[in-house]
Amino acid sequence: MNVFPDHGLDARAGIAVSGSNLFVTNFLGNTIGEYTTSGATVNASLITGLNDPAGIVVLQSWLVEKLGLFPGSRVIIHNEDGKFNIQSDDPLA
Repeated sequence: MNVFPDHGLDARAGIAVSGSNLFVTNFLGNTIGEYTTSGATVNASLITGLNDPAGIVVLQSWLVEKLGLFPGSRVIIHNEDGKFNIQSDDPLA
């Protein structure tokens, strides 16, 4: 089943939900697109110029503030020594 037919998504790699919107990484297109939960395109190239985006996560605003990030920040999320870690990977943060 193709959830996003004819929306120009070469290789979907990650998906995140925020409210009634879906954010989808396009691995081969190096973009993140925004779609409604009904499948309509909001902005297929919301974020461009990425390098093989493989995943995406939506963080709550309180966590963004606590981590000293800003909306749209790039982060690295990993599990090290049994602890969940989030760190900035953004040169502007």
